[in-house]
Amino acid sequence: MEYTWSRAFADGREAALMGDSAERLLDACRRLSFAGAKTASGLVEAPLLGVPEYDALVIHNPRGLLSGCLVADSSLTQAQEVLDWAAQRKPYPPYIFFELDAAGSGSLSGIHCKIEGNLKLAEAFFRTVGEPERSKAFLRLADRLPEGWYARHAGVFPGRDINSTRMEVEPFTPEARQALSDPTYVRRWLDELGFTAYDDIMCSDIARLAAVDTPISVQFDFLPDGTFLPVLSLLSMYENVRPDCGPLFAEDGALRRLCLLYQEMGVSDGRWRLLEPCLFSTRRGFRMPDGGIELSFHHCFPCGTKAKWREGRRTSAKFYLLLDASRVPYDPEKIG
Repeated sequence: MEYTWSRAFADGREAALMGDSAERLLDACRRLSFAGAKTASGLVEAPLLGVPEYDALVIHNPRGLLSGCLVADSSLTQAQEVLDWAAQRKPYPPYIFFELDAAGSGSLSGIHCKIEGNLKLAEAFFRTVGEPERSKAFLRLADRLPEGWYARHAGVFPGRDINSTRMEVEPFTPEARQALSDPTYVRRWLDELGFTAYDDIMCSDIARLAAVDTPISVQFDFLPDGTFLPVLSLLSMYENVRPDCGPLFAEDGALRRLCLLYQEMGVSDGRWRLLEPCLFSTRRGFRMPDGGIELSFHHCFPCGTKAKWREGRRTSAKFYLLLDASRVPYDPEKIG
């Protein structure tokens, strides 16, 4: 992962986009990866306006969730319990995402599970993190989702001052996706959910951003009794463009169009133009002491951007980059 980071954020991009401390993400990856594992995946989330800084998220892909695997930092017992539970969800373990606190050490600040509409999985996740009572409010909100929407992620924040429940929702029909570009629909949709911290400008913002053709999702945070925090985020995602991400930055590219809208809204400056040079995909070969060869694969891809409103007012936009590194023995029959 050190090589992946250094290549993605060379030539001054680290300071301009993230600040000056790579150790937060790298330490999170080391501590939350499985001991002895030769793979690591992490997300960096950083603002597109204001002081460059970032949060670190570590991803556990279902393909790597094997029973008996141990988290490298044995003090992170809750992370171990969640991964043990996920590994037992056969035949389809879920994606698990971990966040560490701002210093990159100490207790977990966030734990997230990709549920893809499976509400029983959400209930099991909340039991696993020791807070089964969260399920009631989560299920009530899921039941109020309009036609064509489903709950995509469930999460908790044990390391934050307010340990809210996270629900990320996504439109799964073309009709629901298209409707979100209408401010009147946005207002009615929020009213049906019971979310009141909005105004006409926020509804118009959401509609304009949703009109850009990308997969989208919306994040809500709420308390155990179901009371919403006055915060809403709209994510625009780019996973479907890999490995060729160049079209995102073309004149009519989705990422470029969104970031220009963010600038018009006053929640981004021009630093988004530094994202394209961060992106790469490569492999390297290593001769091992026994004479064999190992290959390491390194990738940096855009994962999404996010606009956020608090009390109906705009805050800064953010971007997400996925960093991935793995190392495998060279097998000429499988790898050209």
